[in-house]
Amino acid sequence: MRFLPSLLALLLCGCVNIPDVYAPPQQRKPLSVEDPSPLKSFINMNDMAAPTHFVRDIAPTVEGGLWRWARKSPTLMFSVPTTKSMKFAMDFTISGHTLKETGPITMTITINGHELDKTTYSTEGDRHFEKPVPEDWLHLKQENLVTMEVDKVYVAPADQVVLGFVLTRAGFIQQ
Repeated sequence: MRFLPSLLALLLCGCVNIPDVYAPPQQRKPLSVEDPSPLKSFINMNDMAAPTHFVRDIAPTVEGGLWRWARKSPTLMFSVPTTKSMKFAMDFTISGHTLKETGPITMTITINGHELDKTTYSTEGDRHFEKPVPEDWLHLKQENLVTMEVDKVYVAPADQVVLGFVLTRAGFIQQ
C-alpha cells in the first residue's frame, strides 16, 4: 500500500496531451544553379586542370614543372565569361634544337575555325602572343576551340616523337 501513492503519481506524470497530426514542413523550390564548367578561359600547362582543355596534339606530361610539348596541330578548348573585349594570349617557346632541323616554322592560330593570325618564326626563343578576338567568333557558355598549327615539326629519330613548339600558357583574357 505504501507504493500505491507513488505508483499513482508516476502514472499521472505520464499523461501528456500530444497531438496526433503534424503540419508538413514548409515546401521550398530547389535552387536553380548552373553546373559550373570545368573549362577555364585561361590555363597554365602545369595546372592540374590543364588536360581537361586538351583536344589533341599536346604532350600529357609537364616538362620542367611549367610547360608541355605541342605537336603539329595542338588544339585546346576554353570557356569564356563574356564575348566582349576578349583577346587570345599565349606564351610559348620556339626550340633552337627543333628549329635547326626544321628551318623557319609558320604558326597559324584559328579560333572556332576563324584564322586569327599566321606568323613565321625563324629564330629560337620565348614568345608572347596576344591579339583581340572578334566578338562574333566566340561562344558564350560553350566550348571555344583554339588551334595553333605549325607547318613543320621535328620528328625525333630515336623514338619518333613529334615536336612542334613548347607551350607554357594559353587562353582568353579581357582587354
